[in-house]
Amino acid sequence: MENKVPSPADLHGLVWEPGKLAAPLKAVIRFTEDFVQSYYLDWYAKKRTTHRKMGRGFRIAAICLTAVAGVFPLIIDVFHKSAARQQLLALQQFAVTNSVGTLTNLPPALAGTKPMKLDWLLDPNWAAVLLAAAATLVLLDRFLGATSGWVRFSLSAQQLQNALTEFRFATQTERLGWNSVEPSLAQAQATMAKVEAFVRQVDSVVLEETKAWAEEFASVLKELDQKVKSAAEAQQEGALDVTVT
Repeated sequence: MENKVPSPADLHGLVWEPGKLAAPLKAVIRFTEDFVQSYYLDWYAKKRTTHRKMGRGFRIAAICLTAVAGVFPLIIDVFHKSAARQQLLALQQFAVTNSVGTLTNLPPALAGTKPMKLDWLLDPNWAAVLLAAAATLVLLDRFLGATSGWVRFSLSAQQLQNALTEFRFATQTERLGWNSVEPSLAQAQATMAKVEAFVRQVDSVVLEETKAWAEEFASVLKELDQKVKSAAEAQQEGALDVTVT
Protein backbone atom coordinates (compact mmCIF):
# COMPACT_ATOMS: atom_id res chain seq x y z
CA MET A 1 0.00 0.00 0.00
CA GLU A 2 1.38 3.39 -1.01
CA ASN A 3 2.28 5.76 1.83
CA LYS A 4 0.04 8.79 2.21
CA VAL A 5 1.86 12.07 1.56
CA PRO A 6 1.42 14.37 4.58
CA SER A 7 -0.49 17.57 3.98
CA PRO A 8 0.01 20.98 5.65
CA ALA A 9 -3.65 20.66 6.66
CA ASP A 10 -2.51 18.02 9.14
CA LEU A 11 -0.89 20.79 11.22
CA HIS A 12 -3.90 23.09 11.39
CA GLY A 13 -5.29 21.41 14.46
CA LEU A 14 -2.17 21.76 16.59
CA VAL A 15 -2.59 23.54 19.92
CA TRP A 16 0.37 25.41 21.42
CA GLU A 17 0.00 25.89 25.16
CA PRO A 18 2.67 26.84 27.71
CA GLY A 19 4.00 23.75 29.37
CA LYS A 20 2.53 21.53 26.63
CA LEU A 21 4.87 22.25 23.73
CA ALA A 22 6.40 18.77 23.31
CA ALA A 23 3.42 17.18 21.54
CA PRO A 24 2.98 19.84 18.81
CA LEU A 25 6.76 20.06 18.34
CA LYS A 26 6.97 16.30 17.80
CA ALA A 27 4.05 16.52 15.37
CA VAL A 28 5.79 19.26 13.35
CA ILE A 29 9.07 17.34 13.27
CA ARG A 30 7.34 14.10 12.27
CA PHE A 31 5.34 15.90 9.59
CA THR A 32 8.48 17.53 8.14
CA GLU A 33 10.42 14.27 8.05
CA ASP A 34 7.54 12.29 6.54
CA PHE A 35 6.83 14.98 3.94
CA VAL A 36 10.42 15.11 2.71
CA GLN A 37 10.65 11.33 2.64
CA SER A 38 7.30 10.50 1.02
CA TYR A 39 7.10 13.48 -1.35
CA TYR A 40 10.61 14.43 -2.43
CA LEU A 41 12.81 11.40 -1.77
CA ASP A 42 10.29 8.84 -3.01
CA TRP A 43 9.61 10.96 -6.11
CA TYR A 44 13.31 11.25 -6.90
CA ALA A 45 13.79 7.51 -6.36
CA LYS A 46 10.99 6.69 -8.82
CA LYS A 47 12.13 9.18 -11.45
CA ARG A 48 15.76 8.17 -11.06
CA THR A 49 14.92 4.54 -11.81
CA THR A 50 12.87 5.47 -14.89
CA HIS A 51 15.52 7.82 -16.28
CA ARG A 52 18.29 5.32 -15.59
CA LYS A 53 16.53 2.68 -17.68
CA MET A 54 15.79 5.16 -20.47
CA GLY A 55 19.31 6.59 -20.50
CA ARG A 56 20.97 3.20 -20.54
CA GLY A 57 18.66 2.01 -23.30
CA PHE A 58 19.38 5.03 -25.50
CA ARG A 59 23.13 4.94 -24.92
CA ILE A 60 23.56 1.17 -25.32
CA ALA A 61 21.54 1.21 -28.54
CA ALA A 62 23.56 4.15 -29.86
CA ILE A 63 26.85 2.42 -29.02
CA CYS A 64 25.75 -0.81 -30.73
CA LEU A 65 24.58 1.02 -33.86
CA THR A 66 27.83 2.97 -34.05
CA ALA A 67 29.87 -0.22 -33.65
CA VAL A 68 27.90 -2.00 -36.38
CA ALA A 69 28.26 1.02 -38.68
CA GLY A 70 32.02 0.93 -38.14
CA VAL A 71 32.41 -2.73 -39.10
CA PHE A 72 29.69 -2.80 -41.77
CA PRO A 73 32.10 -2.12 -44.68
CA LEU A 74 34.28 -4.97 -43.41
CA ILE A 75 31.26 -7.26 -43.24
CA ILE A 76 30.41 -6.42 -46.85
CA ASP A 77 33.99 -7.08 -47.92
CA VAL A 78 34.09 -10.42 -46.11
CA PHE A 79 30.77 -11.44 -47.64
CA HIS A 80 31.89 -10.53 -51.14
CA LYS A 81 35.12 -12.47 -50.74
CA SER A 82 33.22 -15.46 -49.41
CA ALA A 83 30.75 -15.22 -52.29
CA ALA A 84 33.63 -14.97 -54.76
CA ARG A 85 35.22 -18.13 -53.35
CA GLN A 86 31.93 -19.98 -53.59
CA GLN A 87 31.49 -18.84 -57.18
CA LEU A 88 35.02 -19.96 -58.02
CA LEU A 89 34.40 -23.41 -56.56
CA ALA A 90 31.11 -23.65 -58.46
CA LEU A 91 32.90 -22.54 -61.63
CA GLN A 92 35.57 -25.21 -61.22
CA GLN A 93 32.93 -27.85 -60.54
CA PHE A 94 31.04 -26.72 -63.64
CA ALA A 95 34.17 -27.00 -65.73
CA VAL A 96 34.98 -30.49 -64.43
CA THR A 97 31.46 -31.74 -64.84
CA ASN A 98 31.07 -30.43 -68.41
CA SER A 99 34.66 -31.15 -69.47
CA VAL A 100 35.17 -27.72 -71.02
CA GLY A 101 38.37 -25.75 -71.24
CA THR A 102 36.87 -22.41 -72.06
CA LEU A 103 33.81 -21.24 -70.16
CA THR A 104 31.38 -19.01 -71.99
CA ASN A 105 27.69 -18.19 -71.61
CA LEU A 106 27.79 -19.08 -67.94
CA PRO A 107 24.84 -18.54 -65.63
CA PRO A 108 24.99 -15.21 -63.72
CA ALA A 109 25.72 -16.98 -60.43
CA LEU A 110 28.86 -18.48 -62.01
CA ALA A 111 29.88 -15.43 -63.97
CA GLY A 112 30.54 -13.25 -60.91
CA THR A 113 27.20 -11.51 -60.63
CA LYS A 114 26.25 -10.68 -57.02
CA PRO A 115 23.01 -12.24 -55.77
CA MET A 116 20.23 -9.73 -56.40
CA LYS A 117 18.36 -10.64 -53.20
CA LEU A 118 21.21 -9.34 -51.02
CA ASP A 119 22.20 -6.28 -53.01
CA TRP A 120 20.00 -3.92 -50.97
CA LEU A 121 21.31 -5.32 -47.69
CA LEU A 122 24.97 -5.07 -48.71
CA ASP A 123 24.78 -1.41 -49.72
CA PRO A 124 27.59 0.55 -47.97
CA ASN A 125 25.17 3.42 -47.43
CA TRP A 126 23.65 1.42 -44.59
CA ALA A 127 26.63 2.50 -42.47
CA ALA A 128 25.51 6.11 -42.80
CA VAL A 129 21.95 5.12 -41.92
CA LEU A 130 23.16 3.34 -38.78
CA LEU A 131 25.25 6.35 -37.74
CA ALA A 132 22.28 8.64 -38.28
CA ALA A 133 20.11 6.36 -36.13
CA ALA A 134 22.75 6.38 -33.37
CA ALA A 135 22.96 10.18 -33.47
CA THR A 136 19.16 10.39 -33.28
CA LEU A 137 19.12 8.19 -30.17
CA VAL A 138 21.72 10.40 -28.50
CA LEU A 139 19.71 13.50 -29.40
CA LEU A 140 16.54 11.89 -27.99
CA ASP A 141 18.40 11.05 -24.82
CA ARG A 142 19.44 14.69 -24.44
CA PHE A 143 16.01 16.04 -25.39
CA LEU A 144 14.20 13.82 -22.87
CA GLY A 145 16.91 14.36 -20.27
CA ALA A 146 17.21 10.64 -19.63
CA THR A 147 20.88 10.27 -18.70
CA SER A 148 21.32 13.81 -17.39
CA GLY A 149 18.07 13.52 -15.40
CA TRP A 150 19.29 10.28 -13.87
CA VAL A 151 22.46 12.07 -12.71
CA ARG A 152 20.56 15.15 -11.47
CA PHE A 153 18.00 13.11 -9.56
CA SER A 154 20.71 10.95 -7.98
CA LEU A 155 22.68 13.96 -6.78
CA SER A 156 19.61 15.78 -5.49
CA ALA A 157 18.31 12.70 -3.70
CA GLN A 158 21.68 12.23 -2.03
CA GLN A 159 21.71 15.86 -0.89
CA LEU A 160 18.18 15.58 0.48
CA GLN A 161 18.95 12.31 2.25
CA ASN A 162 22.04 13.85 3.89
CA ALA A 163 20.04 16.91 4.93
CA LEU A 164 17.27 14.72 6.40
CA THR A 165 19.77 12.67 8.37
CA GLU A 166 21.42 15.81 9.76
CA PHE A 167 18.00 17.22 10.67
CA ARG A 168 17.04 14.07 12.57
CA PHE A 169 20.24 14.16 14.59
CA ALA A 170 19.87 17.89 15.22
CA THR A 171 16.33 17.54 16.56
CA GLN A 172 17.34 14.67 18.80
CA THR A 173 20.21 16.77 20.11
CA GLU A 174 17.74 19.55 20.87
CA ARG A 175 15.57 17.15 22.84
CA LEU A 176 18.59 16.13 24.91
CA GLY A 177 18.79 19.74 26.13
CA TRP A 178 15.29 19.63 27.57
CA ASN A 179 15.53 19.42 31.35
CA SER A 180 12.17 17.70 31.50
CA VAL A 181 9.70 16.09 29.14
CA GLU A 182 8.42 19.53 28.17
CA PRO A 183 10.74 22.08 26.53
CA SER A 184 10.84 25.69 27.52
CA LEU A 185 9.54 28.38 25.18
CA ALA A 186 13.11 29.28 24.13
CA GLN A 187 13.92 25.64 23.44
CA ALA A 188 10.74 25.18 21.43
CA GLN A 189 11.57 28.28 19.39
CA ALA A 190 15.11 26.98 18.75
CA THR A 191 13.71 23.65 17.57
CA MET A 192 11.24 25.39 15.25
CA ALA A 193 14.12 27.45 13.86
CA LYS A 194 15.90 24.23 12.95
CA VAL A 195 12.76 22.95 11.25
CA GLU A 196 12.49 26.15 9.22
CA ALA A 197 16.18 26.01 8.25
CA PHE A 198 15.79 22.39 7.14
CA VAL A 199 12.72 23.22 5.01
CA ARG A 200 14.59 26.09 3.38
CA GLN A 201 17.53 23.76 2.66
CA VAL A 202 15.22 21.23 1.00
CA ASP A 203 13.59 23.95 -1.10
CA SER A 204 17.03 25.20 -2.16
CA VAL A 205 18.13 21.73 -3.33
CA VAL A 206 14.93 21.22 -5.33
CA LEU A 207 15.14 24.72 -6.82
CA GLU A 208 18.75 24.22 -7.96
CA GLU A 209 17.84 20.90 -9.59
CA THR A 210 14.88 22.52 -11.37
CA LYS A 211 17.06 25.39 -12.60
CA ALA A 212 19.61 22.90 -13.94
CA TRP A 213 16.85 21.06 -15.81
CA ALA A 214 15.47 24.31 -17.28
CA GLU A 215 18.90 25.46 -18.48
CA GLU A 216 19.68 22.08 -20.00
CA PHE A 217 16.30 21.86 -21.73
CA ALA A 218 16.66 25.36 -23.19
CA SER A 219 20.15 24.48 -24.44
CA VAL A 220 18.94 21.28 -26.11
CA LEU A 221 16.03 23.10 -27.76
CA LYS A 222 18.41 25.74 -29.11
CA GLU A 223 20.76 23.08 -30.46
CA LEU A 224 17.85 21.19 -32.02
CA ASP A 225 16.56 24.33 -33.72
CA GLN A 226 20.01 25.00 -35.13
CA LYS A 227 20.28 21.47 -36.49
CA VAL A 228 16.85 21.69 -38.12
CA LYS A 229 17.71 25.07 -39.63
CA SER A 230 21.06 23.81 -40.96
CA ALA A 231 19.40 20.72 -42.47
CA ALA A 232 16.76 22.88 -44.17
CA GLU A 233 19.40 25.23 -45.59
CA ALA A 234 21.48 22.30 -46.85
CA GLN A 235 18.40 20.82 -48.52
CA GLN A 236 17.62 24.14 -50.22
CA GLU A 237 21.21 24.45 -51.45
CA GLY A 238 21.04 20.92 -52.83
CA ALA A 239 17.80 21.69 -54.63
CA LEU A 240 19.33 24.82 -56.16
CA ASP A 241 22.38 22.89 -57.32
CA VAL A 242 20.18 20.30 -59.00
CA THR A 243 18.13 23.03 -60.69
CA VAL A 244 21.22 24.85 -61.98
CA THR A 245 22.78 21.64 -63.22
